[in-house]
Amino acid sequence: MGFCCGACMVGAVGTLRQGSTLVHNVPLLYCPICHEVEVHHSVQDEFELLMEYARGDGAREVNLSEFIEGKGEDWKETCTGFQDGEPETVLREQIDMALDLLRVARQLEDGEWESALKHRLHVLGKRLARYRKAKTNR
Repeated sequence: MGFCCGACMVGAVGTLRQGSTLVHNVPLLYCPICHEVEVHHSVQDEFELLMEYARGDGAREVNLSEFIEGKGEDWKETCTGFQDGEPETVLREQIDMALDLLRVARQLEDGEWESALKHRLHVLGKRLARYRKAKTNR
């Protein structure tokens, strides 16, 4: 589990660009608030090694899943959430967590934390509304 701006990062599988090389099927952690993206720590070493090979070979595209076959999907268990095609689920989970934390911030009378959580909820609410609108316009 990773943290960036204070929100929980969620797991996903995606493509990263490293210089002129595209790396496909990378286990990632990303933040739905600030959009910070990082390679999941369980495959970080393999990712860096693959990038060294790709740079040496001048490869434009590589596939990390071929390089980490033995690792399986165990890395998903360390994520607080996992986006598997449905962003609405992830957004709802993040909203629920932020609401729980807001309750705690109010009990502790921590105005700064409460303000940050209200901002997070505002951002998540806008993203959820935008996603729903895009979904209905399809």
